[in-house]
Amino acid sequence: MMWGIYLFEPLPHVSSTSLTELFAYPIVDGISLVFLGLLLGKFVAVDSQLSGKVYINPNIVPLMAIPVCFLVLRVFCYSIVHIYSSFTTNPLGTMTWAVASGIWIGVLYLFLGQGIKIESPIVKSLFFGIIVFGINLFLFNFFITLVFESDIADLIIRTMADIISVTIGVYIYEKVHFLMILAL
Repeated sequence: MMWGIYLFEPLPHVSSTSLTELFAYPIVDGISLVFLGLLLGKFVAVDSQLSGKVYINPNIVPLMAIPVCFLVLRVFCYSIVHIYSSFTTNPLGTMTWAVASGIWIGVLYLFLGQGIKIESPIVKSLFFGIIVFGINLFLFNFFITLVFESDIADLIIRTMADIISVTIGVYIYEKVHFLMILAL
């Protein structure tokens, strides 16, 4: 589910396709991602019990850190670095996608972050940003080079920017969350 929203990023090469092709690409890729997830679950996952209740922080302030960092770095990459995007021709669609992606990554962190038993905000953010999110994003983004002729430098920049933004967002989330607990 992590990459479902990435499949809908408004990019120039999909803007001229029909509505059927626009949804066919994410559906086919989505099915393959679900299938790979099921295979990983079947052959790699280990049954485990959570050691306590799942806690979701109801305060929106720390949760907003991840989407804001994601959006800021994406806008920087679109406008200053000029990564491959539809930002100039479809700014509303591109910004909507970036906000939705940031929110989705934040929600994923709310659930997946609880499984990371690291106390230090910096170490926890580095672990999630690089290991959980980063390696997965790297593999997802570079799979495209097998299907389409792609600009490798552009893929590296966008991948690194996303990893950095999520790592910073998680760090801010954890730091604010920690300070909020201390204030109680």
